[in-house]
This record gives sequence, structure tokens and C-alpha cells, in this order.
Amino acid sequence: MSADLSPTRTAAIVLLVIAMMAALAAAFVTPFLSWLDRPGFSAADLQMPMEWAHDGVSYRADFAMAGWCGLQVTTEVLSPPERKAESREWSLIMRELGDATLLVAPEAPMGLPAALVTRSRQGEEFVHTCRTGTGDTCSPSERGSAIIPIPAELTEHAEAILEDLHAQIRHCRSAI
Repeated sequence: MSADLSPTRTAAIVLLVIAMMAALAAAFVTPFLSWLDRPGFSAADLQMPMEWAHDGVSYRADFAMAGWCGLQVTTEVLSPPERKAESREWSLIMRELGDATLLVAPEAPMGLPAALVTRSRQGEEFVHTCRTGTGDTCSPSERGSAIIPIPAELTEHAEAILEDLHAQIRHCRSAI
């Protein structure tokens, strides 16, 4: 038995490998392209950064997408300085978030007209980070509970904004 392959057999093996690679590529191109065509959820949509005042306290909020599935959220107390410790800075991994909650005034925190409050999926609190205005680590229950303000002029669209966030979270959980 010869260890050498005939040219015809070699060509057949090469063509078979090429056909298998093409089939694999075709099977993964459509899901990959739909994954890239992810739903939009951005700071520009929420008119961030945003400043407001409530009960003598001035706040500033901002958020940004970190890559496709990271979320950076900041709520900063601007004044009075003695309340600076109430500021929060979250870094969240969206695939580890559960569904967010929409709160509207008067239930919305910090005197906001409306806000989205994220939450961690069960047992995933430690994949997120949260720091207070003094640099301390937030409690585990606060780590995945970021507050994303919705400006007054967008409150009528709050449900749609919540659905966009949920779509982004689902998208981040999906495999390519």
C-alpha cells in the first residue's frame, strides 16, 4: 500500500475541505450579520449627559456603551459637596443583566421624571462593578442596579426606550 496519494485523490480531498469550509461559513454568516445589526441604545438617544436638581441637590448623569455589550453609567451629586458619597459609577456587563424596570415620578429616584433601573441576573452581582462618590465599593445589591435617567421630554417614549434596552440585553446574551 502506497503512502502517496494520487493527484486526483488529493484534488478531491482539497475540494471536499473547501466545500466544507464554504458550508460552515454560509451557516455562520447570516447569524453573525444579524448579530452585528444589533438594536440601538445610546446616550444620544437619551440626550446624555443630563443635569437636574431635586430637593436642593444638583445631579449629573451620563452613560455610554463600552463596546457592544458593556454599559457605563454615572450619577454624580454636583452639590452640596457633603452629599458627594451618594454619587455612583457603574460598569455593567449587559449579558449578565436581567430585565430593567421603568419607574416614573413619583416612584423614580432622585426626583427624576422617569428612570430605567437595571438589575443583575440571579447570582451575577459580582461581575458588575460599582463605586460610590468617595471611591468605596457599593454593596452587592447595588452593583447591578444602575439608574439610567430619562429626560422629561422623553417620558412619553419611556416604554420604547425600555424595550430598546431589553433588546440590547437579549442581543448581548445571544451567541454569535
